[in-house]
Formats: sequence, structure tokens, C-alpha cells
Amino acid sequence: GRPFREAGGGGFSALSPMDIQAYVGFKLLQCGGATTGTSGKCLQKSATNNAEMADCHFDHGSKQFTWFGKMLRCHDEVCLRRLSDENVIFDYCNNDDGVGNAAPAADMYWNFDGDTIKHVSSNKCLQCGLAGDDANTDVRMFTCDGSVYQKWRYTIPGY
Repeated sequence: GRPFREAGGGGFSALSPMDIQAYVGFKLLQCGGATTGTSGKCLQKSATNNAEMADCHFDHGSKQFTWFGKMLRCHDEVCLRRLSDENVIFDYCNNDDGVGNAAPAADMYWNFDGDTIKHVSSNKCLQCGLAGDDANTDVRMFTCDGSVYQKWRYTIPGY
């Protein structure tokens, strides 16, 4: 990527919005899925707080993510959460001490393992779409198998 630079005269007024957002750490999560439903698409928070795949644009807070401790926080101030049925939703970010909403904080703990995103307690991988179902844009948890549906890039378009 381009090095962060200060605009002439001090301050950051000459930077583009993308430069500013890159500076504060928000990026897109792009999946390597091979189907037409997921190929090159990015993780997005739907209007109903479900995790889904959509075209990659950096102009929506629902597609911008940053690490918040062990949690993946959306610019819309909610975190990625694994449910017991392996569905993935967005919920209010919980504190490590469990104070916050009724969601256990551990449901929101993730880590990057190479190019996969693993849920800390289940050790399952975040997957976009389903092999053999070209239209599927769901995001769910599956046993890690190294498929392209489980490969993610934490990126900024154009960088």
C-alpha cells in the first residue's frame, strides 16, 4: 500500500476518504470463493444483521472491519458472532469480562490462521458460499478443509 502521508501545511485535509479510513484500520474481508455467488465478494452485515457476501465497495460501513481485541468489529459498531447452529451474525460487541449484552463474549472471538478466519473456541473456519451452489452467498462455520471458500483477504481496494 501507499505510505501514509501528511498533507502540505500540516493536518490530513488532502487525503482521500480511503486514505483516512485505511489509517484508522478499517478494511474489507474478501473471500476467495469460486462460485458466482461468492467469487471476489466481500463480507457484509445485512440489514437484518446476518453475515452475507456482497460486491466489494469501501463506501458502506456494513462492509468495513477492524480487529477489536479478539473480535472482528464492523464500522457499524457490531461484531461478528458465531451461533451454536454454525450461522454467523452481527451482534453488539461484548467485553472480555462478559459485561454488555447477553451474548457470550467467546462467541465473538476469532483469529486469522494464514488466510483462514477461525473461531477460537470451535476451531471451525468462516466460509463463504457452498461448493456446488453457485447462487449461495451465505456465510457459515464449517470444519476447516482448506477450500477456496475458506480463504479470506483483509484488504483495501486498490492497494
